[in-house]
Amino acid sequence: MARHFPINGVTPARLRVLLASDTPLKSRLFAESLQALPFIESLVAVNTTKQALSQFFASPPHVVLVSIGLAGGGGFEVLRCIKQADSCAPVVLVSRVASAFVEYTAKLLGATAHYCEKDDFARLVEILQRIWKPCC
Repeated sequence: MARHFPINGVTPARLRVLLASDTPLKSRLFAESLQALPFIESLVAVNTTKQALSQFFASPPHVVLVSIGLAGGGGFEVLRCIKQADSCAPVVLVSRVASAFVEYTAKLLGATAHYCEKDDFARLVEILQRIWKPCC
């Protein structure tokens, strides 16, 4: 089930994002672009499944962006663990290619959305804006 704000009656003024990417270069490029958005409060970037889950549970973000090819288990494993913990945090799976399998598996595991890196960055911004519906 897709989660959107407000959750428990609260919509944050700006979003805290956890970015779990499969390469440091991609992390840096995504981070620079995302941090320039006015509705992003902070962004933490990690590069492994273990780091992603550790960071998620230590300091829960408002939104998780996770690459399917993440080292040490992959984005599907991160999504599965987050949902098993009964977290309300929206998770956006990121992949290099669009495929029916990825879309189906993402929905089956409870992802809020799927973003293909080949899509325009504006599409990711739209996904984040749909998740974060400011109250004002």
